[in-house]
Amino acid sequence: MKEIASADVAVDLVDSVTLIFMRMAGLRVVVAEQIEGKPRSFPSDISALITVTSTTLSGTVSLHCNMELARQISMAMVEDMHIGRPAGESGDEIRDALGEMANIVVGNFKSSLSEAVGETLRMTVPVVIVGKHHVTQRIANGRWFAVKFDVHGLPLVAEVLLEKDA
Repeated sequence: MKEIASADVAVDLVDSVTLIFMRMAGLRVVVAEQIEGKPRSFPSDISALITVTSTTLSGTVSLHCNMELARQISMAMVEDMHIGRPAGESGDEIRDALGEMANIVVGNFKSSLSEAVGETLRMTVPVVIVGKHHVTQRIANGRWFAVKFDVHGLPLVAEVLLEKDA
């Protein structure tokens, strides 16, 4: 496995998030802060986590936001479905939309990450966690970084934890 340059991988993550949020939901995201080093927790109402693995690497890529942003994502993604009620308002639709958004972001990001590490990466289906002001905690000592975004005044955090397998 090649050594990973966090700055390059962070740029690829930012590119994936900004591209996919604009394409899939018409939402403009702006980088507010990039953080690297010791993992931190970000209180959120909803999180989508996807595991990525290769023969020598494992980790997670996560999106965290509040329920208002998740609702906006959901409404934008199902806006044209004309289902006889406000689109994207049910809890299932909101969870599905954030999980699908994470799946597309990570799928796009995985391509550049695979190139950076010199290996093909696989990814799992998203796990979506819902709970007012919940936190997720990483129990690993790998390379960690996060990017905080502003999405029309609402916070979004994308984070990556990668660890070399023994």
